[in-house]
Amino acid sequence: PWLAAVFMVEKAVYAIHFVLWQMGPTATLETIVEADPVAASFFGSYGLGDAAFAVFFGYVWIAGLFARASH
Repeated sequence: PWLAAVFMVEKAVYAIHFVLWQMGPTATLETIVEADPVAASFFGSYGLGDAAFAVFFGYVWIAGLFARASH
């Protein structure tokens, strides 16, 4: 289960970085949409996808811990 925890942390870091990027003064997803909608969908899916996988790997990690404890 600890490998899932490592992946959870990695994906959470990327998702947090995405949120901080959106809140920062540099180019946001809205400005990228105006310039290139395809690139915007690529960047948006990465941020949301990383957050979803962080939740998934967190679930796998917790489930693995409980499975080990029940043995």
